[in-house]
Amino acid sequence: MAQRMVLEWTRTSLRIAVTQGKDPNWKLKALYTLPISHGRERAEEVRKFLKAKKLADIKQVIGVIEREHVITRTVRFPSTDPKELNRMVDLYARAQLPYAYEDTVMDFYVLDQFEDFSTVTVVACQRQIIDNQVQMFAELGLQVDRLTVSSWGISGWYQRVAQSGAVQEPVLIINTDEHRTDLVLVARGYVLSSRSLGQGVLDWADADNPAELLTLEIERSRTAVRKEFPGIEVNSIMLTGIGQLESWRAHIFERLGIAASVVQTLNPYNPKAHKQLDHEVSLAVTAGLANCDLRQAISLSPKEIKEQVKHRKESQDIVMIGSMTAVAFILGIAILGFRVNTRQQYANQIDQAIELLMPQAKEVRSKQKQSKFIREVVEQRYQLTNVVGTIFQSTPAAVSLEAVDYQRKRGRIALRGHASTTQEVLSYISYLEELELLEDIRLKYSTQRRTAKGNLIDFELTITPVGGGEDA
Repeated sequence: MAQRMVLEWTRTSLRIAVTQGKDPNWKLKALYTLPISHGRERAEEVRKFLKAKKLADIKQVIGVIEREHVITRTVRFPSTDPKELNRMVDLYARAQLPYAYEDTVMDFYVLDQFEDFSTVTVVACQRQIIDNQVQMFAELGLQVDRLTVSSWGISGWYQRVAQSGAVQEPVLIINTDEHRTDLVLVARGYVLSSRSLGQGVLDWADADNPAELLTLEIERSRTAVRKEFPGIEVNSIMLTGIGQLESWRAHIFERLGIAASVVQTLNPYNPKAHKQLDHEVSLAVTAGLANCDLRQAISLSPKEIKEQVKHRKESQDIVMIGSMTAVAFILGIAILGFRVNTRQQYANQIDQAIELLMPQAKEVRSKQKQSKFIREVVEQRYQLTNVVGTIFQSTPAAVSLEAVDYQRKRGRIALRGHASTTQEVLSYISYLEELELLEDIRLKYSTQRRTAKGNLIDFELTITPVGGGEDA
C-alpha cells in the first residue's frame, strides 16, 4: 500500500506525519516531533531517525511552506477555460506581483465559476525560499514530491473534523503553536482567506491579555475578508493547537458574539499514532496534509520537481499498461482460438459493429456543422484574452487591480482597482488610451478610502475594446 510522509520545519522542531492509502482516503499511521539542531549535525540526526523508523524509502514526500512566506491575491477573470486562465494568471503575475517574475514560484486555484467568469486565488513565493526547502530535503537524502502551504494543512485538518458534525461555514480556524498562529477561513472545501502571525503561545507568555490579542487578530481577518469577498462573513470560529484554548474561546464569544468551539488537534485521528513528542506542539498542519487529498492543494513545487514527479508517474503507468496489454493479448488469443471455426459469429459481430458505428457517424456529421460556430466563439475568446493580458502588462506598480468583469451584452470591460493618488489614476487612464486594442476608456467613479497605511483612491473604469460596443 502507498505511503506518504509530510515534513514541516518550525523554529524549534521538525514535525513528521506518515500515512497509508491513496487519494482521497489516507489513514494516519504515525506522528513524530524532533528538536532542531543546526548544520550538518541536524541532517545527520534526521537521516538516522528516518532510517531507524524505516521511513527513508517512502516515495511520496511532502514539504510545508509557512504561510508568512507567501502572498495571495484573489482576482476575477472573464474566462472559465483552463488554458485561458493559465495565460491570464501568468500575465497578471508579471504585472502585479511584487517579486521579479523569474524569481517567483506560483500556483492558483479556482474558488468559483459563474457564467463566463472565474474567481481565482493566486499564491506566490520567492524562489529562494523554495530552493532552500528543496536543499533541506536533499540533505536528508529525500526527493520532495510537492511543496505546499501550511494553510492547506489547516484546511485538510478541518475537513477531517467536519466529518464528525455540522459546522456553520464559513468557519475561521485558528491554530496556535509555539511561535506561530494560523488564521484560515474555509468554506465548501476551499481556503477562502488565510493569514499567519509570527507569534505564538510562547511569545505571549508575558502578555497581560493574550485572549484580547487573539481577538484583535480575528477582527483584522474579518475586515480583510469583507474587503476581498463582499457579502461573506465569518459565521463561526474553531480553535485548535496549544495554549489556554477554552478561556480564549469564552473571551472571543463575549467580545465578538460569534459561535466559537475548541477541538483538540489529535481528536480526529488515532491517538496511538503519536509516537514521539518531546514537548507540546500543534500538529494540525502536518496531520492535515498527511490525510488530505493533495490534488486539491496548492503546489509551489519548482517546475523541475513537477517534471520529475510527472516522469515517475508516466514510468509507473507505462509498466502498468504494458502488463495489462500482455494480459489482454493472451486473453484475445484464447478467445480467438475458441471462435476460429465459427464464421457466423464473426459475421454477427461485424453487423453489431456497423450498428454501433452508425449513430457515431451521424454525430460526427452534426459536429462538423457546428465546428464553424465553435471556431468563431473560440476566436472571440482569444481576442478578449489578448485585451485583458495587454491591460495587465500595461498596469504600473502604483496601481493595484482588484477585479476584471466582462459585460458581454455591451462588449465592455469593467476594471476595478485602487491607487495612492487621483493623479496616478488619471495617468493610468491616459496610458490605456494610447493602446491600439482599446477604443474607449471612461472613468465610472473614484472615491477616497482611509486605511491604516494612509488614504487610497478606489476607482472603476469602463473599457471598450476595438470592435466592442453595444452591437458586440
